[in-house]
Amino acid sequence: MEQANFPGLEVHRIEHQKLMGRVAEFKYALDTGRGLNTAVVLEFLRNWLPNHIDGMDKSYSSHLNANGIH
Repeated sequence: MEQANFPGLEVHRIEHQKLMGRVAEFKYALDTGRGLNTAVVLEFLRNWLPNHIDGMDKSYSSHLNANGIH
């Protein structure tokens, strides 16, 4: 995305940072014995992954292809 000067790169990075923050919260809950509600984790991933892939990831594919990155 950097190589192709994708205009939405910073927003995309922020979304991944949010994902990593949420995963860190899940890990912290598990590591500290606070308990990890697997249903909450699964629901989060069930929503985040398809929305991100079908939305954000698809939005940059045509830009990358147009800039010679396949």
